[in-house]
Amino acid sequence: MEIYNQVFENNAHWAALKTGADPEYFQRLSVEQNPEFLYIGCSDSRVHPNNFLVLDPGHVFMYKNIANQVVPEELGIKSVVYFAAVHLNVKYIVVCGHYRCGGIKAALSEESFGCMDPWLKRIKDVAHSHESELVHIVDFNERWDKMVEWNVMEQCRQVELLLDCADFNELKIRPSVHGWVYDLKHGLLKDMKYPG
Repeated sequence: MEIYNQVFENNAHWAALKTGADPEYFQRLSVEQNPEFLYIGCSDSRVHPNNFLVLDPGHVFMYKNIANQVVPEELGIKSVVYFAAVHLNVKYIVVCGHYRCGGIKAALSEESFGCMDPWLKRIKDVAHSHESELVHIVDFNERWDKMVEWNVMEQCRQVELLLDCADFNELKIRPSVHGWVYDLKHGLLKDMKYPG
């Protein structure tokens, strides 16, 4: 069976299991959401926050893109942060990167990635700001991991800039901003202790 068709079969089985264990499960979910977290993460298909955060649906509002970038002038991220902070009153905004991120690896190369190049430039700028440290890291995998961490910290700073802009004057309580890195090899999260 094709994986496309398998998805619908799996979904029907999953929905039946959920309602079998708790007949009101979907009814409760359909009322409204009250998440505590806004999770800004990478689009990587191997990184699913509901799996490693072990939180039920309704606890995490999400935004994902290549290499978990926060571009303040980009309407998508600005709208998500605004809605999460002002209307959903999230307590925590988390920028979560992951080791072995393809976007970070692409930014570390000299290769062109077509329409992605302007997006990757922001990561290249992070690399440039840490150039004096990067030159001392000989092993590429170590350099790659370090760039993932530095990128997370920079994106946290960009979230802070968003929260400081005039559009967020309606903010009742400012959510705390956190930087995490997910380790694909071990399944563990690392708290980067932003602003650290």
